[in-house]
Amino acid sequence: MLRLDQGLEFAAAAVKAATAALGTVPHVLPGYSPNQKGKIERAFLTVDEMLLCTLPGYTGGPREVNGRLAGPLDDRVKARVGYGDAAAAGQQAGLPLGLETFARIFGNWVAAYNTEHVHSELGMTPAQAWAADASPIEDVPAEHLRHLLLAGRPRTIGPHGIRFRNLKWLDPGGLIRERRGTQVQIRYMPHDDRFIDVYLDGEFLATCYPTNALTAEQEAEFYAAARAQEKQAAAQRASARRRGRMRLAALSATDTSTESVRKISPAEAERLNRTGGGGRPRPETSTSLLGIVPIGPIEPVDLADLDVDREHRPW
Repeated sequence: MLRLDQGLEFAAAAVKAATAALGTVPHVLPGYSPNQKGKIERAFLTVDEMLLCTLPGYTGGPREVNGRLAGPLDDRVKARVGYGDAAAAGQQAGLPLGLETFARIFGNWVAAYNTEHVHSELGMTPAQAWAADASPIEDVPAEHLRHLLLAGRPRTIGPHGIRFRNLKWLDPGGLIRERRGTQVQIRYMPHDDRFIDVYLDGEFLATCYPTNALTAEQEAEFYAAARAQEKQAAAQRASARRRGRMRLAALSATDTSTESVRKISPAEAERLNRTGGGGRPRPETSTSLLGIVPIGPIEPVDLADLDVDREHRPW
């Protein structure tokens, strides 16, 4: 069971699809009830008390009398770059940490907390407690998880790849090129045009990139795959032409008699005629490949036998 609070981001369709794929039942908690998910709240509080409060720009830190955040950063609106008097005076306000820098600091802190920090309730580090736990763990392959939390849309592969967001997407391996006209499912990150994942009948097919963002190596790999596919298609067409010529030669060779290409011989057809009461051969005993029966002589008809007015005969 996955316990969720009232955050709208947890109501997204991608979250519902991910929980369903993992066999997890989401349970939305009532508002203002942090006690029902105390471990998560305690984890965030630990991050606040041990890491965030030590970083510049921590909004929960001490402030001066005028409301300015103590430290190198000022989070007031008028102190932001490009706003009000600060921009007019040419002052460069301090900027918070970039995402890459913060991610590196956070990762180092998590590693230190798990391997060096002795937990008060466990009496050991979290890494030691994890290693001592004998509970079985199911390791899900990465290729089964890569589509989770990604938005999805159906698309049809065109002659120049997949068109999405006014861009043309191709994979370096050329798997998309050989499936023109096939409807696939694409998975993508909203507001991220670096890649999309393509799925065919629920199975991962390839990762595609915008045509204007392929590296030199990826472009060379794509054109090499395209040439290989064209060469294979040409070989298949040549093989089909050879098989067609061989079949035509078997039917039109001068040393092949007419009887060799008929369903049955005329003698066998005559025998079937005699045994069948003198009528025509049945369609399956025709002496013609196409089942066409030769037109026989027309018997004369006595006009006296016809019930037709002699004065109005068209002839």
